[in-house]
Amino acid sequence: MKHFLFVFLSILFLGCSKSNSDSESPIVPEEEPTTTIDLVSTSIIGETPFDLADQYIIHNKLLYVVANRETYRYGFSSKEWELLTEVDAQMAYSSVFAGGISFIRNGKWHLFGFSGMWVFDFETLEWNELPVITAEQLFNPKGFYVDDNLYFVSNANGNDKIYRYDFETNVVSTIGSFEVSGLRGEISQAVFASGPNFYTLLYTTDGLTVYRFIENFQTMEKLGSYKVFPLESGIAYLKDDLIIFGLGGSVTVDREGNYTQEDLQDQLYYFNLTEQAFGELATPFKEKRHAALSFTYDNEFYLLGGRTVINETITPRNTMEKLVFDYVEE
Repeated sequence: MKHFLFVFLSILFLGCSKSNSDSESPIVPEEEPTTTIDLVSTSIIGETPFDLADQYIIHNKLLYVVANRETYRYGFSSKEWELLTEVDAQMAYSSVFAGGISFIRNGKWHLFGFSGMWVFDFETLEWNELPVITAEQLFNPKGFYVDDNLYFVSNANGNDKIYRYDFETNVVSTIGSFEVSGLRGEISQAVFASGPNFYTLLYTTDGLTVYRFIENFQTMEKLGSYKVFPLESGIAYLKDDLIIFGLGGSVTVDREGNYTQEDLQDQLYYFNLTEQAFGELATPFKEKRHAALSFTYDNEFYLLGGRTVINETITPRNTMEKLVFDYVEE
């Protein structure tokens, strides 16, 4: 009898244990939240004495800007603009800066573009021209000053050459080539150095195309293209391993300069250099804007001037704005 009771209780215990086990929910690990880059705020930090800026450089914590035929200086602490000098007429002609290369060499500001190599002395506040010996017209060059050489491409339709400017001889020579489709327009500040790598953006018939210089600047590797139109006169920034780009477009006018039609956008996009993938920011810019100048200072992102269209009227933006990009949960 005792043996029978022991067996009965054992079976009952096992049955209850199995029933309890079957009723328990499986433990599902919590998923880590995913984040993506987005535009979280924009703010106007001041007015500018111009609406269209050609090029810029930051020197000794001061911002220098060439706009039309004038050179300005801006203090980030004082938040004041100062007119320094007028630009040489030959230098201002033909939009030398809109796609040119801006860099510091021997303590002086160098600008290289269609009309040559120009040098600004921060002490005398004067511009002087350096000779450029070349048999070709170099439209809106993009490139980098590295080891006292200037490596660049010429943003002309169908030009697949890579050039080098030698400061000792003032000679421009062809040192390589790359694959490129037809070009559609310019993008503000479309060259970025990240670690040992040098990147440039070209707005081609394939859309926004990202290239990386390789083999000692003798060729460029195409990393990807994103079909987004319009983008001419757009902007670009580098944040961490992301190239953020967008805005831009075109405005058509008649012979008297009156508005006829527009094709502008307010959207922003990104290219992840690590994953080599494109994406779109969820939050657009506050308005459609083109011909603005984008730049970065002290890890903060700024936008100078540009133009928009309001009620079929071309409206200049004489402003300096700060854009804040951050990672948000999806």
